Amino acid sequence: MSIPKITIFTCSYNKPQYISEAISSVLAQTYPDFEYIILENSTDGKTRNIVRSFKDSRIRLFEIDFSDKEREKIYVESHLKNTYAKEARGQFIMYLSDDDVLEPNCFAEHIQEFAKDVAQSINFHGWRVVYLDTNKPDEIIGVKNRYGLNTQRRPGRRIDGGSVMYKKELLVQITEPYFKLRWKDAHISDGLFLNRLAQTTTFYPINKILHIKRITKISTHGFIDQTGNANAYRPG
Repeated sequence: MSIPKITIFTCSYNKPQYISEAISSVLAQTYPDFEYIILENSTDGKTRNIVRSFKDSRIRLFEIDFSDKEREKIYVESHLKNTYAKEARGQFIMYLSDDDVLEPNCFAEHIQEFAKDVAQSINFHGWRVVYLDTNKPDEIIGVKNRYGLNTQRRPGRRIDGGSVMYKKELLVQITEPYFKLRWKDAHISDGLFLNRLAQTTTFYPINKILHIKRITKISTHGFIDQTGNANAYRPG
């Protein structure tokens, strides 16, 4: 079995109306050298069957079940990312939420940037935020600043977790668990992880819009508001 260049993870939980588009956007990438690890833990009786219906040799499906007590105690998505990080075989790692969508050239643009500068360990792209089932207008989030080491900027909520691709080797430089397990940290879990990586390396921008972040009634969306303060959008 050949070793893939990229490992991309999706934690899939009870979003039957969105998961198909998310998976399809990964399988449609113009850069084909990847494995797709789907951590399926749905309980709705629909989503799991949709995920199972995709037949592609690059998909590695893990089906995980949690009790209600376990779900109340921990933020499951963080638990899954921590637990299954060791399964990544790719040189680079990326994450895609189960209600988000990648542009077809996403992987290709990241790999091209890494090839231009071998010193890069992390880069990140711009994204579009779409607020579904609300009147809130779309947002285009372009990127131009570097973050992390040798800068005065921490990535935190200023970078969406789904916009980042990083070298797997960086994980050995931070202690486990990588992601916070507390529910109160759910909407900033990715940001806290990125801040830890930022202590070891520099984040380089790719000023192109390469994924769509879809905010649904069961999503949380951390961001920096116009006053510069950290905030969270919770629809519904």
